[in-house]
Order: sequence, then C-alpha cells, then structure tokens
Amino acid sequence: MQDAITANQEEEKFDPYELEEPVDVLSKLPTDLSSRISDPIWKERVAVLEEISKLFKVMKIKNDDFSDFIGLMVKCLKDVNLQVLSLSCSILVDLANGLKRNFERYVRTIINPLLERTKEKKRTILDSLNNVLDLCFKYGRFEDILEPIVEHMSHIAPPVKVESMHYLVRCLKELEEVPKKHEVEIIMEPAIKLLQDSQLPVRNAASEVIGVLLKMI
Repeated sequence: MQDAITANQEEEKFDPYELEEPVDVLSKLPTDLSSRISDPIWKERVAVLEEISKLFKVMKIKNDDFSDFIGLMVKCLKDVNLQVLSLSCSILVDLANGLKRNFERYVRTIINPLLERTKEKKRTILDSLNNVLDLCFKYGRFEDILEPIVEHMSHIAPPVKVESMHYLVRCLKELEEVPKKHEVEIIMEPAIKLLQDSQLPVRNAASEVIGVLLKMI
C-alpha cells in the first residue's frame, strides 16, 4: 500500500518538461524582425507577429538571451493596435511557459508596460494581459513585481488602479510565504488611501487587498 502511495506521489511530481529537448527558437526568428515590427502599416506588424508566434508553440525553449526580443515585445505592448497587443501577449505567454524559471530575468522589463495597458476596456485584451501578468508572478519574484504594482495602484486611470489591485490579490493568494514587514507597509499605505477614492470599483478593490493581506499576517 505504501509503495503504491509513493509511486503515485512520484508520478504527481513528474514534469514532462524536464525530459523535453529544448528548441532553439531565437535563431529561427527572421533577421528583419525589428524593422517589420516597426512597420507603419499595422497589417504588416500583425503579419510578422502571426508568423513568429508559431515558433513559440513548443513545450521547452532553449535558454538563450532574449533581451533584444523582449525589447521588441515591449514595443508591441505599447502599440495602439489591439491585435498587435494581443498577439504579443500570446507570444510572451508561450515564451514564459517555454522558459519557465529562466523567464524571470525579463519580468522587470515587461511588468510596467503590461500594467499600463490594463486601462483597455475590451475583456479579451484584459484577459491576454492578465495571462502574461500571472506568469510574471509564477516564474518571477514577488519583489520584482510588487513595486510596479503599488505604483500603478496610484495611476491616474481608475481601471489601471482596479486591475493592478486585482492582480495583487491574485499574487497574495498564491504566495507561499507571508509578505515581509516592509512589503506589507508599502501595500497598506496606498490601499488605505484608496478606500476614500471617488470610484466605487477602486474602493472595493482596495478593500479586497486589505482583507486578503490582513488574513495573511
């Protein structure tokens, strides 16, 4: 009986990712990617993103230096065209899942532009952004995303405040450790102020942040 339990536990721990051969994605990217992503015609920008998105549809990605590529994705995250934004989010999701913990080094670069775009009203776009944000927490470090989140809690746009706090709540609920004292302080200060915000969704989100945090400490 004990052997069966042990076997089941080992099976649960098994991750096929570990046995997968990493795919060299970086070398397959087109050499003119930068110029095509900067094309003034939005359809051309969409076309190249659709083209390269197929390269990232693999389980495990070779851990190369994607810094320049991430810079291009940041540019896409700031693009006025929502299709470009959505495609870049999809690519980042696949890159994050393909690199797993090796994605951590890029979290600081993309977290701010991701949070900035949460002002978008379209639900499908918000879902795309949140998918990447959640992976930033999963594969990154809480301290790398906390400061940007807190900064965006004081954003001029109410939707950004709300989405930033919703994101923070999701992160807090998944934390394996109680937040450090200084982390609690930098969260509570703006959250308490936002309880007096003129917008009800902002007040409700702030109340949820405080409630979740108080249960943890």
